[in-house]
Amino acid sequence: MKVTFIDYWIVVTLNPPSIEKLSLKNRVLYYFLRALDKKYRHVMAFGYVENIKKWIVIDPASDALHIYMMDYDRATLIDHFQKMRDAGDIDMRVVIPEKMPAEETWQIRPFLTCASIIAHHIGLRATFGGPYTPKKLIKAIDKQQK
Repeated sequence: MKVTFIDYWIVVTLNPPSIEKLSLKNRVLYYFLRALDKKYRHVMAFGYVENIKKWIVIDPASDALHIYMMDYDRATLIDHFQKMRDAGDIDMRVVIPEKMPAEETWQIRPFLTCASIIAHHIGLRATFGGPYTPKKLIKAIDKQQK
């Protein structure tokens, strides 16, 4: 059996969709998320696997960790994200796994948030101080990829 690794991650921060369709629990959570900048209220990661031409999508929701595969043309999806970023709707970073080496130590993350889960998946070093918000995750990615 051949093991396949993610060639690169696209980390996308965004504002969750309209709350009318959400459960009461998620509407309450959304109320607290209003304190954050609009485009930094949630974060997802899209990992591209070149040899099978598929995306692995990680969406840490409040009730579960959703992981699924998606068939989508690589250039079209990246172009779509860049247009949304240029419009100011999202923030986005491309993360190359080799530039984010996971340390051979325990990576303890005391609080589970969408940002801390994505940080763990892309190999961002853990600190007790986070990152626990999507905006801090973007700053940590920028700092570690220098």
